[in-house]
Amino acid sequence: MSQTVEITDEDIRYAENILLPQGKTFDDERRKFICNLSTIDLQAVPGSGKTTALLAKLLILETKLPLSDGSGILVLSHTNAAVDEIKERIHQYCPKLFRYPHFIGTIQSFVNEFLAIPYYLFKLKKKPLRIDNEIYAEQIEFALSYNTKIALSKRSINYIDILSNSFISNKQILQHFWSNDEVTIPKIGSHTNTYKELATIKINLLKTGILSFGDCYALAQKYLSNYPIIHKIINKRFQYVFIDEMQDMDTHQYELIEKIFTENNDTNTIIQRIGDKNQSIYNSIKAESIWQDRGNVQRWIRKFEQLL
Repeated sequence: MSQTVEITDEDIRYAENILLPQGKTFDDERRKFICNLSTIDLQAVPGSGKTTALLAKLLILETKLPLSDGSGILVLSHTNAAVDEIKERIHQYCPKLFRYPHFIGTIQSFVNEFLAIPYYLFKLKKKPLRIDNEIYAEQIEFALSYNTKIALSKRSINYIDILSNSFISNKQILQHFWSNDEVTIPKIGSHTNTYKELATIKINLLKTGILSFGDCYALAQKYLSNYPIIHKIINKRFQYVFIDEMQDMDTHQYELIEKIFTENNDTNTIIQRIGDKNQSIYNSIKAESIWQDRGNVQRWIRKFEQLL
């Protein structure tokens, strides 16, 4: 049974003294979010102080640690820069939050650490050597024969994208790393030597331990599908989940988070998603099409500096 955490006016003053200019305070709207420790979406315009409010909540929660059931706090953002900002602003005040059982990082680093690497280790009895798209591309260039490169380039086929964003089936067919749809290469059937060479490179890189980011999502999906208990283990590990800059998630990232923390009804995990559907800097698909609101949504339309 997870403990009930309450946030007081004194707690908020503590966070204000750290995060805000001297003498400034959070308004009622932001205080309402900071005090809310239930599953909720926060839709807030750029500059409204949503990240600052999240940091205030984290500062306060750190003073309540450890949680009675030994569970942790999970904080995810889209970029390393965003994660670095969180660390720079609050690490000195809440070092416990950056140690086990808590985790603050990008969605990719979370997938790597808790899903892809454990599954890879379980299946191949060793850890991956590298998880990096640039290194993955270099290895493809090194392994692919000159004649195949020329043939694919003449057809304007981006073989690096194909291999980076695919996974290999048991029948040695290239499939999209998340949807599992077969990857079709124009004028190159799966029976051709060119296709077989690409598939062989994919297999060899996987066995060697050189993984693309897409590989990690494919491994994560297989881990969750083959071993449903992993859902429960992760939910038990984290009582609170905060996702900042939610609008910049790709479809597969959104679906993975939902699969872990929402589709499993047997969970007490609190998940709070923070962002702005109207502002998406990475995803070509509109955020509205993948980010479905929860029943409880708080909206901010005023910029934070207007309130100080």
